[in-house]
Amino acid sequence: MYLRFVALLVYLLLFVVACSDKDKNAGGTSEAENSIAIENKDIAGVSQKGPFVNGSSVTLYELNFETRAQTGKSFLGRISDSAGSFSISNIELASQYALLRVDGFYRNEVTGKVSASQITLNAISDLSERDNVNINLLTHLEYERAVWLANENETTIKKAKVEADKEIFAIFGVEYDGNLFEDLNIFGTEDADAALLAISVIMHAGRTEGEFSLALANMAMDLEKDGKWDDAKAIAEAADNSFEADTAQIRKNMEAWDIAKDIPDFAPIVEHFWNDAFGLDRCTAKREGETKYNSNSHSRYYKKAFVCENAHWHSVSSISNCKNVTYDKTTQICDSRDEHIYNIVTIGFGEKEQTWMAENLNYADSANTPSLKGKNFCFENNEENCTATGRLYTWAAAIDSIALYEKSDSSCGSGKTCEMPKQIQGICPDGWHLPTQAEWEILIENVGGITYSATQLKTQEGWPVGSGGMNNYGFSSYPGGDRTASGIFGIQGDSADYWTASEKDSQNAYSIQLLDNNEDVQLWDFDKNYAFTVRCIQNAAN
Repeated sequence: MYLRFVALLVYLLLFVVACSDKDKNAGGTSEAENSIAIENKDIAGVSQKGPFVNGSSVTLYELNFETRAQTGKSFLGRISDSAGSFSISNIELASQYALLRVDGFYRNEVTGKVSASQITLNAISDLSERDNVNINLLTHLEYERAVWLANENETTIKKAKVEADKEIFAIFGVEYDGNLFEDLNIFGTEDADAALLAISVIMHAGRTEGEFSLALANMAMDLEKDGKWDDAKAIAEAADNSFEADTAQIRKNMEAWDIAKDIPDFAPIVEHFWNDAFGLDRCTAKREGETKYNSNSHSRYYKKAFVCENAHWHSVSSISNCKNVTYDKTTQICDSRDEHIYNIVTIGFGEKEQTWMAENLNYADSANTPSLKGKNFCFENNEENCTATGRLYTWAAAIDSIALYEKSDSSCGSGKTCEMPKQIQGICPDGWHLPTQAEWEILIENVGGITYSATQLKTQEGWPVGSGGMNNYGFSSYPGGDRTASGIFGIQGDSADYWTASEKDSQNAYSIQLLDNNEDVQLWDFDKNYAFTVRCIQNAAN
């Protein structure tokens, strides 16, 4: 009898322990997490890229406790002020996990204006511990990664978010201080708030709203399974755009919104990001005066020289000024801006003698020549085509419109017609300029007149069979393609298109065309947003 009693007691103890272990793991994780119902709760926060505009929708979605998938239950709120504030009332959820999503237009800190199109940002949160959730770029990047970590490692959302936040900050060279991304505010005073604003600038600078949204989606997908940003080209593009960003102007843009008294000091984080991406590291007092070159082969500024001055890296337009470059000065020139060597040719006699580049221009430094930003292209976006046949430029880029405006009379401004100078250097090297229609006409005369002029200037190769030229004067006109105003690339091989410095009207400018089915040079006017090649002509001797 006694033995039976002991056996029964042991059985009961084992049953209690088993039940305790089972209860301890209720909810499907290994960390003693339980599902907590949310009853009659109000949630508030701010939705920011810059701030989403008044009236933008904020939706809270209930998530399944175990899978973190949407259950179909949702609650709607709206942005109620210029700071992006929102609130959602009377929330009832089966568990504590919720996805918050904002959709709408927002204030773009890079331009200072309201965005031209809408975007969507997400945030995942444990509502058992908070009444305030902010939605921002970092919560959006964190979302997919945190859910993957929580499901893969059977851990809590909170722990998964902390790990994801550390990984994302490390990508941008920021030390994680323990603040969750859903607590950050671009108008806040903490270092992490400055990091949020800096990363927003890094990802948005140089991009349209659509391009920005796509870049975020690609990065979030890249981060999801390993917490690393592995897209070297995307990193280089973000670094290039950050280098070009005017952080002082961005601060002024945000101050003009009159939403908050202070803007956190985000500029150093932006600068450190492109410093690291370019392989420059930090500019310290010990490195004052040191020169380094951008070692990122994916960057638009690859091999660009930078000098360390007053704790900042500054680009150097030309270190050697072609002094260390070997070239034949009788048949070639060296562009001191990037040390690119071009073949040249002299055609004509006496007063009509002209010296031309015998290759298309391939200059792309938009940091030192801002007119080029977003207005120069490689055919079919293939860098090898730029190397082979030069770049394609819009007319504004070809004439270096920003430099022209800065050099113009102060009365020449918005809403007024600017008188064009007789000679426009444009994006040509010093001592050279963008040829006018009249100078092209002299070239045509120098090669025998309009009849068969295209045949005289065309290369033998590159054109369709039977359409090539004689290239008797060494001008070497190769059919490098073009790009329409709507962004469509033409057919490489059917024409060689060159901008002139001559303007027809506010919308159109004149270009020179050599076609595959025509032996004569053609003069046409095209929309200034077309992108054509550029040939530079040497300035006349004084």
